[in-house]
Amino acid sequence: MKILVIGNPHGHQKYKTSVLKKADLVFITGDIGKADLIRKQAFINIERKKKGLLEIKYTLKQRKRAFMQVYNSSIKLMKNLSRFAPVYTIYGNAESSNSETRKMSKKIGLEIDLEFFYVDGECVGIGAVNWGDRKKFPLIHDSELGN
Repeated sequence: MKILVIGNPHGHQKYKTSVLKKADLVFITGDIGKADLIRKQAFINIERKKKGLLEIKYTLKQRKRAFMQVYNSSIKLMKNLSRFAPVYTIYGNAESSNSETRKMSKKIGLEIDLEFFYVDGECVGIGAVNWGDRKKFPLIHDSELGN
């Protein structure tokens, strides 16, 4: 079995097809999505706090834009990689839990149609919540989850 390990892609989308075609499984070590906007917002407030200034309260539109950058780049990457092999992930320092993601998506008015899958308490992949959507987004197979 050939396992392709991708470390912290941060939304990077370009991988050699010749390498992807050889993989039996893709493993991502977290930090899947591009988080430039969220990171910028956070670091601006860190610097403001150091200077004794109040934090900037970002608008719902600004927070949604930052969230969507991470979300869209993550989905794009996972869909692309899953065309070649099953994809497994672990949390990096930029991922959020299902409940955190749902809470934020609800705040910004976004319908999330994906779910993180766990085996023995560890996140092992992402796939479609609705059974009918799984063919469109076949990251891991139900048999691998014990369903």
